[in-house]
Amino acid sequence: MTKNLPKYIKNIANLSDEAEQKISTVFKREEFLKGHFLYRQGEICQHIFYIEKGLVRVFYYTETGKEITQWFFAEYGFLTAADSYYHHKPTLLNCELLEDSVIYSLKYTDMETMLNENHNMAKFAFHGLFSRRSTMFEKGVARKQVSFSQASKRITWYTI
Repeated sequence: MTKNLPKYIKNIANLSDEAEQKISTVFKREEFLKGHFLYRQGEICQHIFYIEKGLVRVFYYTETGKEITQWFFAEYGFLTAADSYYHHKPTLLNCELLEDSVIYSLKYTDMETMLNENHNMAKFAFHGLFSRRSTMFEKGVARKQVSFSQASKRITWYTI
């Protein structure tokens, strides 16, 4: 089952056909191979990404060079390096595709324009932000329990 982005957003935000068409023009659909990075530590992340197909790992390096996986994102999920995207500063994170993927991306400037032009898109963005923050908060509360679980349980927990 494929959830193409314009139809996915239209179902949630009750968009007009015109707004659905606008989404199709501002989001860029691309296919990437396993191992591709959507963003890297030290770069400014200028896009929000939607995963139509694939699996993504977000990780960082400690001061000693150890790789620490922070999150996994699965199909039909949105992600960005929030620290970078909203503040226009270099991110501390890396975002790697773990399998061949179909990704939609939206530039920051295009997002601002779209939100100013369409009230329902602004509602969708607001809903998305708070549902994501709520999910991450709930996962953060349980993080200590998961840290000492088997690896298979940790992978399931970290997948958003």
